[in-house]
Amino acid sequence: MNTVFNPRLSYDEYLERLQRIDIEKSDAISRLVAVAGLDPSRDLRFGDLEDCRFDDDDVRGYDFTGCYLGRSTFKNARIAGAVFDLADVSTAALREAADFDAWLKGDLTRPAGARRKVAPTRLRDLARFREAPWAPEMVVIPSGAFDMGSDKDDGEAFEFEKPKRRMRIARRFGLGRYPVTFEEYDLFCDATKRERPKDAGWGRERRPVINVSWDDANAYADWLNARLGVEAYGLPSEAQWEWACRAGTTTRWWWGDAWDAARANGASSFEGGRTSPVGSYAPNDFGLHDTTGNVWEWCADAWTGKLADLPEDGRPFGRPLDRKQNKQKNNGDSPRRAQRGGSWNYVPGNLRSAIRYWDVPGRVVDVGFRLSRTL
Repeated sequence: MNTVFNPRLSYDEYLERLQRIDIEKSDAISRLVAVAGLDPSRDLRFGDLEDCRFDDDDVRGYDFTGCYLGRSTFKNARIAGAVFDLADVSTAALREAADFDAWLKGDLTRPAGARRKVAPTRLRDLARFREAPWAPEMVVIPSGAFDMGSDKDDGEAFEFEKPKRRMRIARRFGLGRYPVTFEEYDLFCDATKRERPKDAGWGRERRPVINVSWDDANAYADWLNARLGVEAYGLPSEAQWEWACRAGTTTRWWWGDAWDAARANGASSFEGGRTSPVGSYAPNDFGLHDTTGNVWEWCADAWTGKLADLPEDGRPFGRPLDRKQNKQKNNGDSPRRAQRGGSWNYVPGNLRSAIRYWDVPGRVVDVGFRLSRTL
């Protein structure tokens, strides 16, 4: 166990407590914490607890805020009341705890004001963070400028991708490392007593959620904001999405100008006409997975057939629909909304970084979403 340095201790006291841990024969973390004289309700925060075995241990009431818990396990552990705000911890690992359901119910009903919030100034560019174990993992996307769209002479590009125009992302933002998964979205449905979307028979868990409308995506973001006590999550703009997808590149796909079926789930890939679990393919240079193929992703923008209409500073185009209505049906009379990325059943030419399309904000089998977060 790599114990966090406690600022209340002198350096000599710190070393002496580490020596106590080294000679202790127990591998129960609660025992080691007690031997070191640490207060688990405050002294473990932002500590390095990589590869720790909490199996069969009792860590109820522990505060793991900001801890790095990579590859740590919680099989049959008791975790009710433990706090994992901003912790790097596997949700799958927590699900193996004996009282995971009780912990989850308690964590979802915690007062939003009691949660530790993200401190943007402490996050470096391309850092990963997650505000709660049940929230999407985010990546800090840097600010910058890029040429959005396609060249005039690109025969595969749609006219509404031309000509290229210079766009400026004035401030950095968070963007989902993956599209939102069924695992994450189903939890929202269960908590709000909404009907779960259909999965087309391919499975749920870590596959990207499908059959979700633009309104569904915004309702999920609103719920996440309320639970975390922030007003920060929403859908990205088209400009933010393409900037993050390109990750500093100017080529047709983020890896180059030649299609590579081993890099994305499209019609020419091995998945055979269905979604793949998020993260099955390598990330781009910003650390984002599945920006090419797998599922189309809703953006915040109203649709426009002219690239020149999009705000130069990266904001969404158009006035947003009234999200308070929480519409759950196909809204054929609503403004069309932009989509990005292509999906598993599209040919490579329609999976380019510049590809953009639209749909009415209803539920579509090959459309999902990923969230952005203001910083």
